[in-house]
Amino acid sequence: MYLPVFDQTTRQIFVAAGVPAKQVRVTGPAMYDTIIKYKRRRSKRSSNRRSEVFSKNILLLTQPLVEDNLMAEDQFFRLVETIVMEMRKITGAIIAIKLHPRERGWRRYQKIIKHIQDQARGERNQIFLYQQGESDLLYRLLKQADVVVNFYATAGVLEASILDIPSITFPFDGQKSNKYGDFDPSLYVWKIEAFKLALEQLLQNPALLREKRRKMVRNFCSAIDGKASQRIVQWAYELLLPNPTLSLLPRKRHQHLQNS
Repeated sequence: MYLPVFDQTTRQIFVAAGVPAKQVRVTGPAMYDTIIKYKRRRSKRSSNRRSEVFSKNILLLTQPLVEDNLMAEDQFFRLVETIVMEMRKITGAIIAIKLHPRERGWRRYQKIIKHIQDQARGERNQIFLYQQGESDLLYRLLKQADVVVNFYATAGVLEASILDIPSITFPFDGQKSNKYGDFDPSLYVWKIEAFKLALEQLLQNPALLREKRRKMVRNFCSAIDGKASQRIVQWAYELLLPNPTLSLLPRKRHQHLQNS
């Protein structure tokens, strides 16, 4: 058994559990190889200095909390409506709502959006709803976003951190998630009254918590360079041919990931 893993921490866990060290190699996350093109093309984000003119693209990543029996349906959609209503208080905000593939409440979301837009009396095209689409739909939405909002430490927080996008977690159960431990780079908001202020802070100052985002990516992903898949193939090639003459990647970089 040979195990390619995301990071050195995971490698140490396997080795400590008895897997021979030579059978576990840090390759980085192949599942995030395609995100690199969005990382490279993303416009340079603002510095620590605040600006009076700032983007207001907000991405809400929802989760199948109803489908997983973590929330009652009515309770969940009241939460969604409350959060979106707070987002609407940001003048000129453009809101994208990305549903998890397993969610089944598309029509309920549509009703909420219509209700909010009817109350707004105009600007009807400022809330957009997405679920299914091309395989890179999430990455395209992240590329456009200035802040990501979630309810439950979604994997999107990690992907947003790879692209250096700040995130807000409004925990549905009032508890801090342990999913990312001390590396969680989200700004946690515990009361709805504080949500708008937190959102404004991140929109105006996207550098806030940037170092935590970088630490999270280093800890969970080792390296995001679009070459993890190549490293896995290179390793397989080495296993099949004990003395390979061909290297798919620069040897120095390959050794850095394995031994870091």
